[in-house]
Amino acid sequence: MLTRARKHPELQTLQAQEAAALARADEERIAIRPLPTVSLTAERITSGTPYWGLRTGVAFDVPLLSWNRGRVHEQEENARTAAVQAQAAMQRITGQILAARARWAAASARARFYRGEFIPSATRVLEMAREGYRIGRTSLVAVLQAQSDLGAARSRAIDAELETQKALADLEEAVGADL
Repeated sequence: MLTRARKHPELQTLQAQEAAALARADEERIAIRPLPTVSLTAERITSGTPYWGLRTGVAFDVPLLSWNRGRVHEQEENARTAAVQAQAAMQRITGQILAARARWAAASARARFYRGEFIPSATRVLEMAREGYRIGRTSLVAVLQAQSDLGAARSRAIDAELETQKALADLEEAVGADL
C-alpha cells in the first residue's frame, strides 16, 4: 500500500510543482547567457555627394551586473519548498495509511468474531431457552431475554461490519486509490 501511496494525487501535484520550478530556474539561467545580436542597417549619407551604405554590427549583452540571479534562486527555492512539502505529505500519508490499516484490521477482527462465534452462540442460547420453555424448565422472561440478547448481538455485528467498511474507505482515501 505504501508503494501505491507514492502515486497519491497530492504527491504527484507537489512533484509536478517541483519539476516546474526547476524548469523555470533553467529558463532563467538560460536568459543570463549572452546571445549575439546581429544588425544590418542601410544608410543614406547626404553630406557631400549623397550615397547609400550598409552598416553591420554584432552586439553582446554582458551579464556582469545581471539582476536575473534572484529569479533563478527564487525558482530553485520554490523547487526545494515543493520537495520538502512532498516529503512531509508522504510522511503524513504514511501515517494515515498505517492508522487506517490498524483500524481496518481491528474492525475486521471484531466483525469476524461476531459472525463466527458470538451470533451462533447467542442463537444456540435462544434455542436452548425456547426448548427449556417448551418443556417447562425456563420462564418466558429467559426466552425474551435470549431474544433480546440475540437482537443486540446482531445489531453489534452490523455495527462492526459498518466500521469495517468505514475503515476500508479511510484506507482507500489514505492510499489515494481503490483497493
